[in-house]
Amino acid sequence: MEPPGQKTLVHLPTYYAVRWSDSGLGPGEVSAPVTLLGWKVEFQIADPEYNVRFGDGNASGWTSSRGGRYPDGDIVHAYTDTGVMSVKADARLRGKFRIDGGPWRDIDGVADLDNEPVSNLRVVEAKPRLVDD
Repeated sequence: MEPPGQKTLVHLPTYYAVRWSDSGLGPGEVSAPVTLLGWKVEFQIADPEYNVRFGDGNASGWTSSRGGRYPDGDIVHAYTDTGVMSVKADARLRGKFRIDGGPWRDIDGVADLDNEPVSNLRVVEAKPRLVDD
């Protein structure tokens, strides 16, 4: 999330980026080959879609974008109320496989990763005040 520090202001655009854990297979990566009945089989996560739920009842909607930082990120939300928001990300994953280095084939079906915790975000309000220089 950006701004950093798990804190943002009401009405300030907050930018989100989806990142994968360093453990396990991520989108686009190919698994180590597995020998199955004498054939070498490899797997790949392909075409992920994401839905970031901002914790205030709003969500980004399904997108293939991973979002990003200011100013180019495209998963952005401005909160209208203060409070602690439990931000979560959902992902829909599709996969591919190949046998003995042949062409990639789609795996029928989708794996849903719902409610993946991202963070608690504190939304606060700033009070303007005039000061004399």
